[in-house]
Amino acid sequence: MRAASLPQRNRVVFVYTPLGAPIELWQPQKPGCVGDISFGLASQPLATVRQHCVFLNNLYVQAGGMGRTYKALGGLSGETTLDIHLGETWNANVRWPNLHLGANVTEEVVSIKNNTEITFAPSAAAVYDELFKQDDITNSSALDQKFRTEIALNEKADFDKEVDLQIELSALALTRNITNVITLMWGDQQGAFFLPEFPELAGVDFHQAVHSGNRVHYAAFRAYLSAKLAYLIKLLEVTPDENGRSLLDSTLIVQFSDQGDASDHLPENAPFIIAGGKNRFNNGFALNVKGASQYDLMDTIAAAYGVESVRYGKDLIPGLTKD
Repeated sequence: MRAASLPQRNRVVFVYTPLGAPIELWQPQKPGCVGDISFGLASQPLATVRQHCVFLNNLYVQAGGMGRTYKALGGLSGETTLDIHLGETWNANVRWPNLHLGANVTEEVVSIKNNTEITFAPSAAAVYDELFKQDDITNSSALDQKFRTEIALNEKADFDKEVDLQIELSALALTRNITNVITLMWGDQQGAFFLPEFPELAGVDFHQAVHSGNRVHYAAFRAYLSAKLAYLIKLLEVTPDENGRSLLDSTLIVQFSDQGDASDHLPENAPFIIAGGKNRFNNGFALNVKGASQYDLMDTIAAAYGVESVRYGKDLIPGLTKD
């Protein structure tokens, strides 16, 4: 006799990437069916997961630019950000309402509750140790073995490895129902991290590349972050939920930034993407949101999940949800 399916959970992973993107080398073009999407240098790594994504073109970040990074999730004036609202709404049968992980984060964070910034854990390996060190390792996965090796090394991971560990811990935490809401920061607003294996940019961090005047260098950093996002999407796609289905079906990924083109700290054309969450959201196209703001997107996400108490913007964005 086939076991009855468990109620499907709602899950969200928010991913902050700093310093926007160079619009002419980023914005996926030709809104329409999946096969029509074309990519720029900065977004090209996402071509392999295009069927799972919605690329939100022409999105405007209210108060976009440097400072008050938490504005990107709705906390401009100290309001509680959307990730916290969702974590508190979906806190039944989980160990932690929210999981916050930050790679190389030393300045403002994106999550805030009642005008107080949330602490982001700097080491995914340390969080893994806290969550799972008492677990039986006889049936552990390859990811478990990787984390246990990292813990045994007892070394601080560099930015590149830390981002990968964040992604992998996210998959483990979701599939084991540790939490339903995860917020990742891949750097803070300064973008003080370096590209691995890129000799031409040795000693140049992301922020310096943005203001160097070399648009290809700016795009190279953004393409690197796009590749990390593609890894997250692919990993959740092959990781099962409590019913053996892909985590990507029940997990919405929201990649966001706090500005558009960071060379001038502009608010227009910010690189926002949603992926997965297929129980509530459409996937596989580029959508012209016609100047809608990040607050409108936050409201659209909240409304899709029936969280009626949240309201940051003015209008919902049509075309995203399965109405």
